Amino acid sequence: MIDSFPLLKNISFPSIERNQLKTLQLNLGYRCNLQCNHCHVGASPYRTEVMSENTLEDVITFVKKYQIKQVDLTGGAPELHPQFLYLVKQLSNLDCEVLLRSNLSVLQLPDYNYLMDE
Repeated sequence: MIDSFPLLKNISFPSIERNQLKTLQLNLGYRCNLQCNHCHVGASPYRTEVMSENTLEDVITFVKKYQIKQVDLTGGAPELHPQFLYLVKQLSNLDCEVLLRSNLSVLQLPDYNYLMDE
């Protein structure tokens, strides 16, 4: 592997500084009700990988500790995660804005009509 650091030292690239973390993007898993050719994570109805409950609890703790103001939920179809509503409620209780990247068709599935009532 070529060491690129010496090359970077010789250019006038602006310094990079870290600001406060305001938005956390969270991929809840690869399960989706669709299987699109353009999906960059390869999500589908046949994928079973989802974020564990322990990791979800760690995320909630992290958001609270660092006062994250926005969580962007993605996947697959994040609504298909078994703890989706729990997570959204917990984040909302922390005064955190929740963004949802959804294909919206999941809301038409009979088993997920309850999402519309919550």
